[in-house]
Amino acid sequence: MSVGLLLQAKLKRGFLDKLVRRRSPDHLLKEIEGWILNSCQDLRASTYIGHRDSNPTLFCRLHPAAEDLEISFVGDGQLTASANTSTVGPGYHMFVCDMLHKLGDRFRLQWEEPNEEYQDETGYFHSGDPQQVFAEMNKWIKGIAALFFDGTLKDNVHAIRLAMPLDVGFTWEAAAITPLGPRDENWLRKTAEDGCNGQDFFAWWTPGLNAEYFLRRALVKIWAEVRWRIPVNDQERQTLSYIADSLKTAYKIDATLAYPWPEWSEILKYLDRMNEEHKFVRDHAGSSFPTMGYRRRDVTVQLPGNWWITVPGSFGDFRPDENHNYFAFDPPREVWVTSYTFKGDLPALLQSQREEIRHKESVLVHETENYVAWAEIHKRADQGKEWFSLTSSNVGLGNRAVCTIVFFRDEDRDWAIRVWKSLQPPQAPSVQ
Repeated sequence: MSVGLLLQAKLKRGFLDKLVRRRSPDHLLKEIEGWILNSCQDLRASTYIGHRDSNPTLFCRLHPAAEDLEISFVGDGQLTASANTSTVGPGYHMFVCDMLHKLGDRFRLQWEEPNEEYQDETGYFHSGDPQQVFAEMNKWIKGIAALFFDGTLKDNVHAIRLAMPLDVGFTWEAAAITPLGPRDENWLRKTAEDGCNGQDFFAWWTPGLNAEYFLRRALVKIWAEVRWRIPVNDQERQTLSYIADSLKTAYKIDATLAYPWPEWSEILKYLDRMNEEHKFVRDHAGSSFPTMGYRRRDVTVQLPGNWWITVPGSFGDFRPDENHNYFAFDPPREVWVTSYTFKGDLPALLQSQREEIRHKESVLVHETENYVAWAEIHKRADQGKEWFSLTSSNVGLGNRAVCTIVFFRDEDRDWAIRVWKSLQPPQAPSVQ
């Protein structure tokens, strides 16, 4: 359930001949990619070329709350453009449509008239009527909010994620987690009655690169991406710079908006920008405390093999090393996980693991019906440096993970055990 577009275009003869001569659509996708990056410099877009259903495809991330805009060659000189725009809002939808029209002019594309398969669901691409976009977005968010009250979306334990990544779960006392912060039941009920109440859900409501656009794109990253500590790599530093620069641009355009002064001041401190800008922001923050940021609390992260683990939000993203071990850091703490799958008599394999643990001494054990894990904690030393290492073996029905947690303070022992016990295997397969 979303609002978006799926459009098809034909390459006009000149560009089609060019494509045939080069024998690969990748060359033309490269040209399109360069044009988009140049045209969207203020958006700080990111792109890459890959494949979708074996078709060469350009993937474009134009907003931090957006899914990728996908431009694919589908054969016979035809190209498609697809995007889900309801995660961001009307302003984004109109920007994408207007950009595709300009792209068509530049690369001599002939966009096809709408039909049942290829169309802009708001009609804006072909009509140019912005009111259709606003109406469809209001209708969409009203329908989403209504799902909380008809039994479709219901979770008595966790907040429901709306337009959020599926591989990260945030811990917050709310009915819903959204790109611009948590929403309570009262907000959902009012929005289910009147979609206009839900306009603050969208990160890009009004068209154009106005102050609201720059402010809200910063808020998306403040809520979901900031680790609230000094950055430890270029990616984290770039995220903080993106936010600080976006807020500064927004303020120059319109100083009357509600800015996240405490969070802005904190981010400038992490960037070591202790200058007049920081003093100005800090003075506006006054005695207010930061309240934004899902990663001020624990996050639950999906790992390869569909394992899940809960770590402090200050941890960086899990990344693979050259041996496909996945690791995340919150210096000096580290978490490493490597997962495997196996086949055979799965209940018997699990039982053998239980029997093996009974012969081990002084180990920590964590068991459920279809899962058994054991761990040991040892103090290590090397070249005058001491640390603790929790090493564990974790086995479910048909899968296993090796998890190692590194910490340096003895008082972090309970924390390490808690993180290890949070490791969850994939859903167990049915066993006949």
